[in-house]
Amino acid sequence: MFAYSPQRSLTAAKEGSSLAGQPHVAAGLVCLFGLLLRIVLSDPIMDVLGSGYGSSDGSALSKIHPGVFLTYLSFFLLLLDRAKPVSQLLQILREQKAFGFLLFVTILVFVYWALRSPKGLPLLLDTHIPVPVTAIVLSYMPRSLCRRAVNVFLIFALINSSIGIAEALGKFRMLTFAPDWIVLSEDKFRASALLGHPLNNAAFTSFALFAALTMKDKPFFKEIAAAIFMVSLVGFGSRTAFIFSILCLCIYGVSALAEEFRQRRSLLRLLLVISVAIIAPLAVLGGLYEAFESGMGERLVSVSSMKDPSAEARTIALTAFDYVGMNDLIFGMPTDRVDEVVGKMGLKLPMADIENPWILMILQLGLVAFGVWIAATALFIKELMSGKPFMMKLTVLSYYLTASSFNSFGRKDFLYTMMVAVVICVSKCFERDRHGENV
Repeated sequence: MFAYSPQRSLTAAKEGSSLAGQPHVAAGLVCLFGLLLRIVLSDPIMDVLGSGYGSSDGSALSKIHPGVFLTYLSFFLLLLDRAKPVSQLLQILREQKAFGFLLFVTILVFVYWALRSPKGLPLLLDTHIPVPVTAIVLSYMPRSLCRRAVNVFLIFALINSSIGIAEALGKFRMLTFAPDWIVLSEDKFRASALLGHPLNNAAFTSFALFAALTMKDKPFFKEIAAAIFMVSLVGFGSRTAFIFSILCLCIYGVSALAEEFRQRRSLLRLLLVISVAIIAPLAVLGGLYEAFESGMGERLVSVSSMKDPSAEARTIALTAFDYVGMNDLIFGMPTDRVDEVVGKMGLKLPMADIENPWILMILQLGLVAFGVWIAATALFIKELMSGKPFMMKLTVLSYYLTASSFNSFGRKDFLYTMMVAVVICVSKCFERDRHGENV
């Protein structure tokens, strides 16, 4: 890989970071390939392939996505890259304090959980631990590789959104999923595209929208991409992601216009920007109007009264604590006990689950452990947003807002890791562009 030089490390340390300024290509590539696998092999596809990933039977290893193993492998490659693993780990923890702290706390939570019951541990291995690991590994990835990764991500997102639009218009599914999948039995059709669950598709599309707006690409590409992403959000039928994305588009337009005025551009350029600022939203709104007129927005319109089963399930989730004793509330309970609570709440298919990840984590961990975990998560969020482009900060907020409206990281889910990867990769591209370098 790269030869380790004590003198070079000492010099870099004096500059403030002995690792961040040096490329870690192998670890970054393995991590990115793991993320690609998690996108291509979505949860329903894994189930169709007979992997046992989403079932309650089988070994614990079968409940962990193959891409997650590559995520962990990338971390070990990072530790073995230049120095002794222990020294490398200590250096990483010094440089990535917030990311390292969340990793440490999540590992402690894993041990605490395992001492009570092994059931449910794949949630931590598959969803929570990969988040700080990915943040650490990608923080040391070369910026040029980040740019390529973002391009691949946007291309895939555009393909996925196009499929979602076609499915919503034609009321068909591109991929065949397990016949007992509850989404297939919904009264109002929602596109499932390549990622399976409509809400996963919607959150993924929101990430792509914000990434496309942040990158230093031509305005025409941004307008086309924004239109495709927004129309596909109608097809995926996610109210939270759709509304938040509309708000973010408005904020982006105002901020972009303000920046042009601040830079004191030429009169011709200002007129062009103002025209784009007016025409682009009208084009997007026109596309959305056609989408609703075609029947794609049937679910969004019909459930706006907040009386549909999905909205009711989110309200019922707040009653979970009525069935929990004080001891379980303080110290948490095994997964089997949580399932018993769910059974007492009167939830019915297709929404027979607690649609709130925060409540699920409190039930699983208890208030004591949850307090430590949420503190580490808050520091992680702060560091993830620190110094990032404005739209990437909105991406972080968008994820946590959207994730709070369904079970998300309270169950196995790849979106948490995906959000972190998008924010870090896009932000590194932006920093390089800002310094006038080519990517």
